[in-house]
Amino acid sequence: MGNQVKEIFNKGAAASDTPPAPAALAAKVRTLAPSMTRSMQRVAEAVADDPAGCAALTVTGLANRTGTSEATVVRTARLLGYPGYRDLRLALAGLAAHQQSGRAPSVTADIAVDDPIADVVSKLAHDEQQTLADTAAGLDISQLSAAVAAAATARRIDIYGVGASSLVGMDLAQKLLRIGLIAHAHADPHLAVTNAVQLRPGDVAVAITHSGSTGDVIEPLRTAFERGATTVAITGRADGPVTQYADHVLTTSTARESELRPAAMSSRTGQLLVVDCLFIGVAQRTYETAAPALAASYEALAHRHTPPDPPQMRTPMTPASPAYRELRDQLATLTTEAFRPDLAEIDRLPTAEIARLMNAEDRTVPEAVAGQLSAIASAVDAAAERMARGGRLIYAGAGTAGRMGTMDASECPPTFNTDPSRVVGLIAGGPAAFVTAVEGAEDRKDLAAKDLEDIALGPEDTVVGISASGRTPYAVGAVEYARGLGALTIGLSCNAGSPLAAAADHGIEVVVGPELLSGSTRLKAGTAQKLVLNMISTITMIRLGKTYGNLMVDLRASNDKLRARSRRIVSYATGATDEDVEAALEATGGEVKPAILTLLADIDAPTAEKLLAESGGHLRDALGAAG
Repeated sequence: MGNQVKEIFNKGAAASDTPPAPAALAAKVRTLAPSMTRSMQRVAEAVADDPAGCAALTVTGLANRTGTSEATVVRTARLLGYPGYRDLRLALAGLAAHQQSGRAPSVTADIAVDDPIADVVSKLAHDEQQTLADTAAGLDISQLSAAVAAAATARRIDIYGVGASSLVGMDLAQKLLRIGLIAHAHADPHLAVTNAVQLRPGDVAVAITHSGSTGDVIEPLRTAFERGATTVAITGRADGPVTQYADHVLTTSTARESELRPAAMSSRTGQLLVVDCLFIGVAQRTYETAAPALAASYEALAHRHTPPDPPQMRTPMTPASPAYRELRDQLATLTTEAFRPDLAEIDRLPTAEIARLMNAEDRTVPEAVAGQLSAIASAVDAAAERMARGGRLIYAGAGTAGRMGTMDASECPPTFNTDPSRVVGLIAGGPAAFVTAVEGAEDRKDLAAKDLEDIALGPEDTVVGISASGRTPYAVGAVEYARGLGALTIGLSCNAGSPLAAAADHGIEVVVGPELLSGSTRLKAGTAQKLVLNMISTITMIRLGKTYGNLMVDLRASNDKLRARSRRIVSYATGATDEDVEAALEATGGEVKPAILTLLADIDAPTAEKLLAESGGHLRDALGAAG
């Protein structure tokens, strides 16, 4: 049977070196079906008979529907001429749209440059939900359980990651610190290796890299592996180089990536799910010590949830004080702080069941976000209008909310070639607050005002205040100060009727309900914040002409991987040969937009630069002007 499958695969590959057009897919199925195995025929018949239904299924879902395996689904996709199942799903979506012309576009389709904002938001929300579902389906529970067991008994836990993955690592480290474990995240490669050489058996090292090939992450993990520490890799590539030095591999998915939405964006959603599952599993294993540690950390931070007036609380509260009773009453009204009796025995459940519960909770988040699509679209339109006039996008928050904002801001320069000053992330307490709480910082409205004053906030800027509770003084203070200067303000919270939303021009209240761990707003609330911030920055950049179709044409090619992506983008946009693409990029100094313009309009690089400058950087407008 193995030789038969190989022969069939080679036949399909030889039949077409490029994937068939969506409309030709059904014919391709009919041609190859007689030579397929019976299990592959069931998959092929399903996609031909119901392209729309199959396009909405994960690889596991299609395998279950056809009574086959995930491997059979992938082999069938490749036989039909597609690199993998995600590419087949995109073709199925196109075929469904072709068959059902006149109907609303499927959320499984790629984002088009002329999509209404509401459609763009829906597609992004669908992709994030798909990432969660695919990551959960692909997680090896035995590997997760082993990683949990090692971390729960570790003397010390080191976490390595660079770029966006470093911020996910910081999130994991602060979670583990809150339950009393010694955990440190290392974003600096030299410090990572320096710390790795100190590890020994009984310690744990965690590497986070979507590509699985990031040298600055692999090196410290290899060092830890050689020192006898238990090593864990969180990666999107189960066969990546990082897995050579990993005792346990936890794989993530990115759902549907495109040039506009590179791995650095949606991969974080999968990474955060794995991190949360790992954290919950460890908290369960160490419940006797984790519960008091969580309670102590909550008590230490409780005063940060004080109401706006008075703006600061300098006297420690006691249970008998009026301020304590007032705070308790206020927190009791917040759904994010609510206690769930149905989860009171969660510490007694197997790790796999906790992971299932957590995944079920996480899947409700995109639905909550969907309820705010109109508010999100309105806020994005207003922000894009200001940024088009030279304004900035500024995020302000404390704790996890501040980290989410700064994470999103940090990815705009490499993704959209924006100046780092155009999208800014402010976190209460400054950069040090990423890993260590800065006492009292989130309680101070005046600190938010000072931070905004330090960056010379102006009326053309947009400030997004982020707070799960919707009442954090730092976030509310940022919005109030910005609005007083005439800047556009957006309030993002996870409770209805929040002071933050009321203080802003645009309120976005994604009510996710009680958390799996009571009051642990790093979980669903943090995920909701990330989804909304993804939409705000991505759609704003689309409106600013940072894309051409769904191609990321303002990419900053700062490393070999991004330079290779630049070549692919120019090739996709123009259909030019590799030689012509290389020549165009060389003529434009590696800049993608002018390279595309020179090829499509048959003009030289200086003329392309001039037309782009006159069109405000919008490639389509420049093409129109070129005639």
